[in-house]
Amino acid sequence: METLLSLDFGTGGVKALLSTLGGRQLALRQEGYPFSRNQGGHMEQDPQDWWRAAVAACAALRQEFPGEYAGVCAIGLCAQMHGPVLLDGHGEPVGGCITWCDTRCAKEAAGLQKLLGEALFERLQNPASCAYTAPKLLWLLRHEPERMERAATVLFCKDYIRYRLTGELASDHTDASGSLLYDFETNAWSAEAIRALGLRPALFPGLLPSFAAGGSLCRESAAALALPQGIPVAVGAGDLACSVLGSGLTQAGEALLNLGTAGQVLSLGAPGAGCAKGSYLFSFLSPGSRFSLCALPSAAYCLRWFLEQVGELPARDEEEAALSPFARLDRYAAESEPGARGVLFAPYLNGTGSPYFDEGTRGAFLGLGSGHTRQDLCRALLEGVGYGVRDCFEALGGAGQIRTLCLSGGGARSGLWRQILADILGRDLLLPAGEQATAAGACRLAYLAACGQAPAPSGDGMGGERVAFRPAQHARYEREYRRYRRAYPLLRQLREES
Repeated sequence: METLLSLDFGTGGVKALLSTLGGRQLALRQEGYPFSRNQGGHMEQDPQDWWRAAVAACAALRQEFPGEYAGVCAIGLCAQMHGPVLLDGHGEPVGGCITWCDTRCAKEAAGLQKLLGEALFERLQNPASCAYTAPKLLWLLRHEPERMERAATVLFCKDYIRYRLTGELASDHTDASGSLLYDFETNAWSAEAIRALGLRPALFPGLLPSFAAGGSLCRESAAALALPQGIPVAVGAGDLACSVLGSGLTQAGEALLNLGTAGQVLSLGAPGAGCAKGSYLFSFLSPGSRFSLCALPSAAYCLRWFLEQVGELPARDEEEAALSPFARLDRYAAESEPGARGVLFAPYLNGTGSPYFDEGTRGAFLGLGSGHTRQDLCRALLEGVGYGVRDCFEALGGAGQIRTLCLSGGGARSGLWRQILADILGRDLLLPAGEQATAAGACRLAYLAACGQAPAPSGDGMGGERVAFRPAQHARYEREYRRYRRAYPLLRQLREES
């Protein structure tokens, strides 16, 4: 039985997924890795830890599913984006990877537009965010120039893993377009921007389509993974693009709402489309194809923060005692009512994200009274994230531009949260047929690399449940959303006056 292997590198760990050539998911194993540095906004990971975790996850698959693992005929890759991996002339990492969530380069990001000039910055399409690669490299030039002097190549996470697998240096358009060093007019690295920042163009490898073969499994890595030498390895893509592909979205006007640690709305656009105000623009799987992103930095993270810092919710019977803390929070929230009896939660624990791009303003519970309960606070958490997602949805054109909206991510497992989101957005939500949309997208890239063909529209991933919005509840949430929209200017004013 021929199978496909994908390796999906998130911020906290890697998922190794086996699937059939037809896309049916067979087995998944995960392996975590730490931050090698996590202090004062400096958040780095050791690329060697990514590799060790991938080997361990594959070993678990091989041990538990030996027949399926033995049939692997191609490998696909996807990973967290933006973080630069510096390699020296011998292919060894020069220090850790400054991950997307590292905020040390806020000053560099703030000065980037002035440094590049208006006309050049316009061609890069995206707002200057410290999540992106260019400000991180600029910070290294200013604060750790010896690291930049030793660097011979700049890669991204999935590129480093592919280098370990094949010995080949390359990147793809999805990751490059998330760097603020990519020219959307020419669909290539912007040599002009690279030089303007004092970087060497030779640092940046050639770009290939995500679905192309990016090399074959080398002898050393074949031994490490117990797989045949020579099987093709796809160039791969950033995790955002793979989540879109794995959800079955292929047409302009289709969008994905990913409800994970952060909340993201990703909308496919027409070829050559520009960046909508309040959003980010990325290349999709081939030059010229586009998708837009609006992001809420804290989505499901708000629930984790509440449970860890405010306190776990007490179990009121044996059934609740057996539930996870998140499932218990759901049960509490269901006992409140739409609008949380006047409690409003602004989910800006790590800044606002889209459409304000305000990294300094913080969140709040508003409207609290002595008569409010745990149930109301739990409901307000779910609804507040929903309103933040609604901001993202509207920034991308709302119902006028988005015809189909698919829901994925860990938060999508909550039936109550799914319904609240549908009611707030006033749109039906589709659930993908498989849970692992991002890893499934990487598996599809593996198949395409092995077959040597470009993606064709299929829609196979959109075969799951439909969550219908309720018009009466949507009307109620429209009033609450208007209250929510008035909260941000007040919170910003408080920050500016402090």
